[in-house]
Amino acid sequence: MIRGMVENLAARLEDEPNDVEGWRQLARSREVLGEPRAAAEAYTRALELEPDHPETLLRGAIAAGQLGRHALARERFVRLRELVPEDSEVHRMVSEAITRIDATSAN
Repeated sequence: MIRGMVENLAARLEDEPNDVEGWRQLARSREVLGEPRAAAEAYTRALELEPDHPETLLRGAIAAGQLGRHALARERFVRLRELVPEDSEVHRMVSEAITRIDATSAN
């Protein structure tokens, strides 16, 4: 039943490709269904429509990293870090994620 609802949402987005909230909902749904590649694609579509949405940048970065797309994950984390206050916990956590990606890439 849930999978059918997700497929209906995906079909609707083919007709309404500018529905940024629909793409975010599809991405989260694909994550829940254990479809990381489809989730990452939906986050990419959402970010094409709204490139500075903090939650989508975060979730899109995580999704990219899970697929081994470290350069894309880093790019999204860097953009997110630019958007949040420097003295915030989010800034610190995102900076740590970037450092881990850099360390992995250096090996």
